[in-house]
Amino acid sequence: MKTKDNLHPLMREIIAPWAPLTYADHYYIDLGYRHERGKVSDHEYKMAMAEGPEARRLVHRGALEAMQKAY
Repeated sequence: MKTKDNLHPLMREIIAPWAPLTYADHYYIDLGYRHERGKVSDHEYKMAMAEGPEARRLVHRGALEAMQKAY
């Protein structure tokens, strides 16, 4: 079985919405969630944002999840 890491880049882009999340994906989503709640250092947040567009997308996804949940 091919994972999303060893697929052709175009195929990876096509299946992205349905592909299972990796450990790194969960980390970025959790980081965005915790940053929105004020529980992560600015340095860690800035380092994650510098990783690239996919990391930024996942961090923003986590932030949106935090905003949608009630305090």
